[in-house]
Amino acid sequence: SGKVVIGGKEIFSMNDNRLTVFRRRNIGFIFQNYNLIPVLNVLENITLPIELDGRAPDKKFVKEIIEMLGLKEKVYKMPSQLSGGQQQRVAIARALATHPKILLCDEATSALDPQTTQSILSLIKDIHDKLGLTVIIITHQMSVVEQICTRVAILNHGTVVEEGAVSEVFASPKSQEAKQLVYPEGYQQAI
Repeated sequence: SGKVVIGGKEIFSMNDNRLTVFRRRNIGFIFQNYNLIPVLNVLENITLPIELDGRAPDKKFVKEIIEMLGLKEKVYKMPSQLSGGQQQRVAIARALATHPKILLCDEATSALDPQTTQSILSLIKDIHDKLGLTVIIITHQMSVVEQICTRVAILNHGTVVEEGAVSEVFASPKSQEAKQLVYPEGYQQAI
């Protein structure tokens, strides 16, 4: 139960059509498995959500995103011609192309190797800093939370069991779930 309020609008009170339009224009999604369209090149994948919304792409902004994400030499490549990290960069560019207010990252680094994970996390932090977006990261990897997040909410079966500044939760976790996540090896000693 509960409410999700974005920009003063309670989104679950919207009908399906209004909710679809609201999400498409206000929330950029980055998924674990990229979800790129294999028959579209990089540029087409990036601009697809804008075109689905019936708008013309902001060419200047799309160009800035492509350059920010290091995709300038890849715009006419197909997803199958890209590495996992490059595909995730395309997915990030696609999520940003609509000028969202919120960037929702659902396990965005769990399919990547450690070096690529670090690169993508740095990129997400830069995006937050440069574009001023609210970034919500859904992850089971506490190292990701510790590295780039400022606030954390620990969930157990859909219920928030602890939330606060990352530094406070990591220094002194109060709930059993937070203790298990923060001290996975030494949970019993931390009790």
